[in-house]
Amino acid sequence: MKIILKIDEYLPDRNAVVVKLCRLNSHIPIDDFGAKVVDCHDLNMFDNELFIESLIGKMSYRINEQDNNSEILDENKPERVEGELDIQSLVGKVVGGEFNGRKYKLLKTRRVEL
Repeated sequence: MKIILKIDEYLPDRNAVVVKLCRLNSHIPIDDFGAKVVDCHDLNMFDNELFIESLIGKMSYRINEQDNNSEILDENKPERVEGELDIQSLVGKVVGGEFNGRKYKLLKTRRVEL
């Protein structure tokens, strides 16, 4: 997932920044998202790239909040599909899934012998 952010203000007396954050492919302008004050004391201040990377890492949880609070278009509401794989039955359906950002995946087994 690609994330963009906008620093609205630097607060040197608090050593903090006022930041807006959203997904790159959001259908809402970044200026319409709420801002949050973030302290810089635990961010990487070595250079611009490392600062932005650490800022995104600290605030990326807000993307999930934005996704959970935003309205889903009727044509984008996913159907729940279960059972054995039948690719033909999936054609034309909108289905959903979760992306957790990790390389771990659910491993299904048919039988476990202990």
